[in-house]
Amino acid sequence: MIGRTTILLFTWALWLGAACASPAVTSAPPTSEILTPEESKNRLERAEDFAEAIASKMNRLARSIRNRDTEGIVSSFLEPADVAPFPEAETEQSHDSVGWILSHRWTIRSDIPRRRSKKELGRAWDRFLSHFSGIEDVTLKVVKSSLDEDGDAGEAQLRLSLVGRDRGGRREWVRAEAAIGLRQEQDADWSIVSLVFRSMDSLIASRDIFSEVSEPAGVSFHVPPLGPLNSRPFSFYWHGAAAGDVDGDGDIDLIATADSRNFLYLNDGAGRFREAARAAGVEHTSIPGGAGATAPLLLDIDNDGDIDLFLSMWGEQKLFENRWVPDGELRFLDISVPSGVSIRTNGLSAVAGDVNGDGRPDIYVCGYGRFDSPEAGLTAFYRSENGGRNLLFINEGDGRFTEAAEEYGVSDYRWSNSAVIADLDGDGDQDLYVANDWGDNQLYLNEGDKFRQANADRGVSPPGFGMGVSLGDYNNDGLLDIHASYMSSMAASRILSRVRKDPLVQRDIETLHSMVGGNRLFKNLGEGRYRDVSKTAGPFDGGWAWGGGFIDLDNDGRQDLHTPNGLWSGKRHEDT
Repeated sequence: MIGRTTILLFTWALWLGAACASPAVTSAPPTSEILTPEESKNRLERAEDFAEAIASKMNRLARSIRNRDTEGIVSSFLEPADVAPFPEAETEQSHDSVGWILSHRWTIRSDIPRRRSKKELGRAWDRFLSHFSGIEDVTLKVVKSSLDEDGDAGEAQLRLSLVGRDRGGRREWVRAEAAIGLRQEQDADWSIVSLVFRSMDSLIASRDIFSEVSEPAGVSFHVPPLGPLNSRPFSFYWHGAAAGDVDGDGDIDLIATADSRNFLYLNDGAGRFREAARAAGVEHTSIPGGAGATAPLLLDIDNDGDIDLFLSMWGEQKLFENRWVPDGELRFLDISVPSGVSIRTNGLSAVAGDVNGDGRPDIYVCGYGRFDSPEAGLTAFYRSENGGRNLLFINEGDGRFTEAAEEYGVSDYRWSNSAVIADLDGDGDQDLYVANDWGDNQLYLNEGDKFRQANADRGVSPPGFGMGVSLGDYNNDGLLDIHASYMSSMAASRILSRVRKDPLVQRDIETLHSMVGGNRLFKNLGEGRYRDVSKTAGPFDGGWAWGGGFIDLDNDGRQDLHTPNGLWSGKRHEDT
């Protein structure tokens, strides 16, 4: 299924192609050929229809590979097919790569294809897959494609990713590049007529670092596949989580939001959790006729030693005081209205920090935009500024807050997803960095009684679909670096590559490529200046990335990066 951004990029690419009368197929026409805007548009549509048809076929092939369905695999090929020898895993000891991750070399004996029957091809696939004792996931992505002038033959470059277990039971991730030829006979499906692997390597985990234990630990919650889009708009947004010791027993507890209710999991200290949201008074917090909480924020608003709860909401924001102190009982009291936080915005997340240096935690809320009315929606594909108002709640003490985003200069109306508060320029006060969808992320430097927008020449705001942001010292130099999650779309990049780089739209094309270029890592140079080191330290192709960020996964003293991704999962393998 094509995501919203891919569709919009496709639309814009069509517009750019029509506006510039640019050839839109990768099989370039003669330089003397002049196309009308309609011809250019038709070529682009035809080329992308082919790419989407091949992408769907590759999804089916990937599913057959994952299931070790040899018959299903070879059914994708025409008989006979021209196939080069498959890569072979080297039998020598794998070479150390980074810590517990080993690299495994694969050898390509020849890139010269020979004619193979389906029976021979099936044996070749079986030999290749016999390297794995189990297969967990397989994806085949179309990187580039081209269609011949007659429209019944084409070529494509593929990227294979296979995750499974080798014969020794170690988790292995195989990455490969391949070229295929395709042909379509009359109204039949496209068939693969040639296959050549260009490269292949793999990474092996020498030991398992994590195991999936949500079910036995008692914290699993199954979300059904997304139904019709208009049945529950943006329901995938109502799934945030936070961790903290809410009952003062020294164990880390969890709270998670969902579309219609919240979950509070109390840690028993022995590897299991007990769900206690109803008893604690935070199970249902939705507005009558509205949506539930989008994300929780745990913080001690009154410095009394227990952790209170703020919920960002699609509507009026909510704040709950933890009565563990002084009552000795875990119970959350709704103080949203008397505290002053019951202000309406399209809140997606919240972050806490002492922005005015008075020793009390303040709260910043990220407001997103709306698609649910005729007057809603984007005002611009890039730098859209009609999102929900961002809020800054200044903690006045005694459980009272004053909303002062306008006064402090941070009432951002972009489509904000998340933010961090920290000293980003080393001057001792708390600054703000906001991740914005459909535009630039924003850096606000604290000047005492207000913030100054400081994106210019700071190196932290390339155009993109800003989703998440986190801080960590990736190079152990004592300075906080920034990891910002964006979107990386192979389909969008493929579409953009079909539009000729006319000087009139060169800047637009470069901006769009940047917007789908993946996650970013910004190295802190000191005094609030950063350099984008994503290409040299990465790249960080995170797909449709969301939050995540820095965490030392293997306790080696170095900050690793983790990013969740994806939009929704449907009933079919293609709906991801």
